[in-house]
Amino acid sequence: MLWLCFFLFQILFLYWNFFYFRIQNFEGWGSFTQMRVLIFVLPLLSILLILLLKKVLKHRFAELILLVNIFVVLSIVVVLVQMIFAQIEYESKYQKYHLAENVEQDGEAGYNLYLLLIDSYSRSDVLKSEFGFDNSSFENQLLQRGFSIQKKSKSNYNGTLLSMTSLFNMNYIDEIKNPRALRSKDLATSMKFLKHNAVHEIFKQHHYKTHYCTIFEIGEYANVGRDLMPPPMDMDILVVNTFWGAIKNQFFSIFEKHIYLKKHQSYFEKTVRHIPQFLSRETPQNEVFYSHFLVTHMPFLFDSKGSYFPWDEMESIRHVEEAERVKYYLNGVKKANQVMIQTVDSILKHDADRAIILLISDHGYGNPFPEDMNHYFFKNLNAVYFPDKNYAPLYDSMSNVNLMRAVINKMFGYNLKRLEDKTIFLSPDKREIERDVN
Repeated sequence: MLWLCFFLFQILFLYWNFFYFRIQNFEGWGSFTQMRVLIFVLPLLSILLILLLKKVLKHRFAELILLVNIFVVLSIVVVLVQMIFAQIEYESKYQKYHLAENVEQDGEAGYNLYLLLIDSYSRSDVLKSEFGFDNSSFENQLLQRGFSIQKKSKSNYNGTLLSMTSLFNMNYIDEIKNPRALRSKDLATSMKFLKHNAVHEIFKQHHYKTHYCTIFEIGEYANVGRDLMPPPMDMDILVVNTFWGAIKNQFFSIFEKHIYLKKHQSYFEKTVRHIPQFLSRETPQNEVFYSHFLVTHMPFLFDSKGSYFPWDEMESIRHVEEAERVKYYLNGVKKANQVMIQTVDSILKHDADRAIILLISDHGYGNPFPEDMNHYFFKNLNAVYFPDKNYAPLYDSMSNVNLMRAVINKMFGYNLKRLEDKTIFLSPDKREIERDVN
């Protein structure tokens, strides 16, 4: 009886969502397979099937259950061993990013760094040519405040996670062997490299205080926007195919729609307050600030006047056609411009003589372009403020991976070499698309 209970636990809990998802998408079964009640009906049918097998097989049934249990236990052991070896492999590769390069250091300049990152914000020429949006007023305001705008800048990846990992490690993520078939383990690797990144370590070595308001976990700091991110990849592996996973995916989403939007609104307001509130209280002294703004990223929260949409309208926007979605994206661009100027003015008011400001995006517009226009994904915002106005280390076609190298060189007298400015297009492994959709 103990073996039978263990067998039922495996089928109903550990693997149920795996079977349910495939039954749900079985062609020819019609709308019946889309009914959420199947989550509960099919386990009951499974129990009846097991009881039937027990009656038919009689004495051989116990042997069958034992064999299945042994197989499942071995499969779990294999997965755990794979996770252990993956962690060991990661730890060995991680040193490469920690140490970066052997560099000569001339001394500290005492700058404060402000990284204002707008997720999915396109370069002005793309906004003009593809969406008919004139962004020159925003650029002119930045130029009047002493910024340098790199008008042919580009991101290195078309996805946020790898773009941020590359930016903070000042390097390409060579461990991603096949960017055109991105796997879950690639994303997990990137998350770990981002958490333990080279730039954060450099600031720690120079005794800088760090203040992060981001959706990612970096160093010893928990991510402020952790509620907006999926669970860690390792945890996802453990729960995604379980009975609990089926319940969560199919039922909790009904009640979480408005909660999800409220979390986005709350996170936006935290990013807006993050830097100005600190500057109003304290004078920065060897500080690093990083705010990750999602204002131009789905879900779109703002109307054309910069006010919040009602909750129901926010939810409906998530399902509109692509052509109509651009209108809401441009609302986000307008709101982002307003918030950036306010934040920049706050920084310059309190810290103009020591502030290095990076106003950049991780990549351009994040929704699909036709395949022959994939290069538009990489055309990002890159505006930089140096207090001495010496912008010689920058160049017009600079990519993010070299931007941070130039900044670290300027702040600490390093001599990090310029890398080739490459763009690497990412797309998911087709074998994992079904699981990702689930």
